Amino acid sequence: MKKLTILLLFVICLFCVSLGFVACNEEYEIDVEGYTLQIEEDGTYSIIGIPSEILEQSTWRVPEQIGEYPISHLGANYRSHGMWAPSKGPGDLGRIRKIYIPECIKSVCLSTYFIKVWETEAPISQIQFKDDFPYHGSYLLSPQEDNENNYTYITQENVVENMIIVKNDEETEATLLYAFGEGELTIPDTYQDSPITKIGEEALFGEKFTDVTLGANMKHIGEKAFYGVPISQIELIEGLETIEINAFKETELTSLVAPSTLQELGDGAFQGAKIVDLNLYDSAIQGIGYATFSGNPLTGVLKFPKNLKVIKGGFSGAEFTSVLIPDTVTAIYTGAFSNCNNLTEFILPDSVTDFSASAVSRCENLEKLHMGMVTSYLWNDPYQIELPKLKEITVSPENTGLTVEGGILYDKRKSILYKCPTLLNIEMLTLNSTTIKDYAFVGNPYIKYVELLPEVNALGIQAFENCSALERVVLSPNITSIEFATFRGCSSLKEINTENIRWFDGSCFHRCSSLQYADFTSATAVGDWAFYMCDLQQVFLGANCKNLGKLAFADNLHLKTLDRSQCPRVDIASNALYNTPLWVDDGKGPSNISKGCKGGFWKGFPTIL
Repeated sequence: MKKLTILLLFVICLFCVSLGFVACNEEYEIDVEGYTLQIEEDGTYSIIGIPSEILEQSTWRVPEQIGEYPISHLGANYRSHGMWAPSKGPGDLGRIRKIYIPECIKSVCLSTYFIKVWETEAPISQIQFKDDFPYHGSYLLSPQEDNENNYTYITQENVVENMIIVKNDEETEATLLYAFGEGELTIPDTYQDSPITKIGEEALFGEKFTDVTLGANMKHIGEKAFYGVPISQIELIEGLETIEINAFKETELTSLVAPSTLQELGDGAFQGAKIVDLNLYDSAIQGIGYATFSGNPLTGVLKFPKNLKVIKGGFSGAEFTSVLIPDTVTAIYTGAFSNCNNLTEFILPDSVTDFSASAVSRCENLEKLHMGMVTSYLWNDPYQIELPKLKEITVSPENTGLTVEGGILYDKRKSILYKCPTLLNIEMLTLNSTTIKDYAFVGNPYIKYVELLPEVNALGIQAFENCSALERVVLSPNITSIEFATFRGCSSLKEINTENIRWFDGSCFHRCSSLQYADFTSATAVGDWAFYMCDLQQVFLGANCKNLGKLAFADNLHLKTLDRSQCPRVDIASNALYNTPLWVDDGKGPSNISKGCKGGFWKGFPTIL
């Protein structure tokens, strides 16, 4: 009893202290001239909130006093999120990239990584930076040069108007570290007689420049250098060699001409810009990386580099109606031209030997694909498998690896069936290829009957998915498993022989709403969602069945019998029969769904034998 009383008193004390702490917070936070201030123990104040209009500026000079209140700190001492900003959320300082800190500031706790320049009146060593600020991308301008707190030290002489420029250690070159402001920006040719050859990482990130002129000695534009800057045009000068990752991402550029000296474009270099006309012809670029020009309209002139060899990505979402791949190109990879919905044909020159067909995934109006001398059909985009308008696949007559027969793409010996065009008008198929590859017939609306002869021993995932007219399938006796989603969405399927199938993989007959019978004599397992939303009437499990997965037979609205007498120890997921006549729910919700369950079923089922 004594211990209980002590514990109760302790809890009450904690409650009172917490109330007092909240009251204290409220009492010692005040709003003055749009700022929120917090009183400190020495009678000075911290700025913990700043006016919204300041958030729209790129620079902020911290006031030494607001009204009658002297300022000594930035950010709250007891708040885990540091400074907050009105309407911006914790730690968000809007467009502020440069902060001037007066000598009166003793500590700084700002939860943001976007401050690029810290300029202080006092040596930075005299200021306590909390939460590891400033971080490695910041530049520190301080009266004291010998300072262990400096990540990148700069002096006042490094400030040229609204730019910060530094030399390398040998003083042979200089880099524009940061520029802040809006409107026009002209980058000098030199800094203290050293050529300015590079724009640094994130140097103009998020600024509001609309017109930028590069210095005559510029060779490199760093990662995210112009990310989000609203420039609509820029002259890439002769001598420029590299443009790094995301350098011009989400700018307003509408046209681009590459100089002959340009050798490298980083991934996403111009992603999300507004480029209509693109001329790379005279450049020295040999490879276009992932997402380099993704999201650009590219409805006007499109000139590839004259020595281009590899297209890894780059043009997803472009609006051009045709594209002429130069015969210097040898490889095109996944997603390179995905989502180009105005393309109706895609013709590969014979120079291309390394090609992923998913380079044109999600091209909704593509009707013809010519694969030239590509010797193997690859599709590496499992989430976007249909080319809904594809009518024709062709290869060059001299192709040594692929052939087309009856409109269907095979390997040269016809032992592998790769792809049937989605809109190939064919109703009956008799197939004897050893392997039917993944996605081979996906989405075909004409096929009604398929017979797989004994030579067939492998049927790929999603091979016949969404073949809406398919009514009957005769499986090869050598096929012993139905892979993931092989017949998913075949809403007309009524008849298929499954007596030899040991493994029904997940979703293999999902949404086969006309299927009323399947043979489970040889089945060892029925995967998750395997027969979800079919119309099975009864299920008889063979002696070897060990497992029924989640929602395996869910939404079979006429399923009244499940006979497991041959395999009484089968492991059955508790929702395997969800929303069937065999489903029992006591009305208390999902948390009680397995009450009284034995092996996944509810007691008292008269139809479970």
